[in-house]
Amino acid sequence: MYNYFFEIQNRILYIVLLFSVIFGLNYCYKEALFYFLVKPIFFSINNKTSSYFIYTNITEIFLTYLKISAFTSVYLTLPYLLFQVWKFFLPGMYPSEQAFLNFILFSFTLVWAISSLFSYLILLPYIWFFFSGFDFSSNIYSIPFFFEAKLDEYILFIANVFFSTCFFFQIFFFSFFFLYRHTLSNLKAVRKIRPYLYLLIFTFACLVTPPDILSQLLIAIPFILIYEIIVLYLLVKIQYIKNKKNKNLIG
Repeated sequence: MYNYFFEIQNRILYIVLLFSVIFGLNYCYKEALFYFLVKPIFFSINNKTSSYFIYTNITEIFLTYLKISAFTSVYLTLPYLLFQVWKFFLPGMYPSEQAFLNFILFSFTLVWAISSLFSYLILLPYIWFFFSGFDFSSNIYSIPFFFEAKLDEYILFIANVFFSTCFFFQIFFFSFFFLYRHTLSNLKAVRKIRPYLYLLIFTFACLVTPPDILSQLLIAIPFILIYEIIVLYLLVKIQYIKNKKNKNLIG
């Protein structure tokens, strides 16, 4: 029992060390990191918003740099955290369980990378572009509104987008995977839950995107396509199994 606690302690130490190293590097290059987080928004919105940030507290810039470093360090450490969990449980499992755990690790890392690219390249610019459209009005009879981005609120917004998107992508991917695993031989069950799954997908799209149809479709359609591909695969596989059984019976 002591060996297990000692191993857990070592693995936690590795995670803390990696987090500390990433945090230190992030803080050393804090200006470049901040520019990296700002770039997909302020260089893709055609000057619809102000190209500067404001702050209202003398310590806000320093604290914001700390928040940026902490946020990116936690986010980048997540795959390594799962890797340490994988290394801890792997020796005590059967080969089939090891293969399943390998799949979980690989899938989490892949979905994490895809969700990060999606958030950075697509979701962030589009959300900002949509909501920035309300900062002014060309109607002379309406009161104009002008947006000035606040430094710490922007970083909080970035963190919420990245972590929320990663969390929901993981949930949907593994939901589809377990749906596939547990309904592999029951195509009727897959078809039966179709309307409920569509409702769940569009609910998720409404929560993570601006309230317009295009944004919701941009999120919902890939998940729907994945679901329909699973149904098509099951149809082909079930038909293949039936044909194989018939050939064996004839033979």
